[in-house]
Amino acid sequence: MAKQPKLDALVLCQSIGTDEHRTRWDLQGVIRGRLESTEFPLRLPSLGVYLALTGMHGEYEFALEIVELATDRVITGTRMNDAVRIDDPLTAFTECIPLPAVVLENRGRYACRLLVNGALFHESTFDVDWPKPAQAQGSMSPTSFARVIERLKAKEPGLLDAKLAEICGVDPQVIEAMQRSFEGLDPQLGQEVLSRLCHHYRLRPEEFFEAH
Repeated sequence: MAKQPKLDALVLCQSIGTDEHRTRWDLQGVIRGRLESTEFPLRLPSLGVYLALTGMHGEYEFALEIVELATDRVITGTRMNDAVRIDDPLTAFTECIPLPAVVLENRGRYACRLLVNGALFHESTFDVDWPKPAQAQGSMSPTSFARVIERLKAKEPGLLDAKLAEICGVDPQVIEAMQRSFEGLDPQLGQEVLSRLCHHYRLRPEEFFEAH
């Protein structure tokens, strides 16, 4: 029976290069817990996982899965074609495993799962979301938020709170309420509404802030 290995590194990247001897790796587009996109579905033409393990003794088969955690749905996956045989636990094993192109339909939390000999060995999670608004000086109030909403409606006749709510992924009552009061509003939800409106309408966060 193969000995349980020790994971030294699992790095999810958008692309990985190597030299002809496969002894040096060039990790590009490292996903460090968060992947941002201005539109969904998010289409990634390639992904790769860099693995580094030690403490191995026996024969090992490796497989990878990208899973949407909200539904536990496997988005994509792959496995190494050949089993790996290691007889010295001090041997350092490094490998890059490419993944097929992936389409992430929804915002949310995903996991990169490493399976060893058919069993889940390690799970590394990352969030997929809209970009965070750029840092800016100022603060948003219900009055300043309502002012921008009125300006958007003036530019786009027939624009309703329901449409704005759809853009922001919230209930229409949230957009309506934010124009009156932020009382009881989750700050993270308010930040999300601001982020989505900025990216959809190409606005700057400062446009939502109070004039000083």
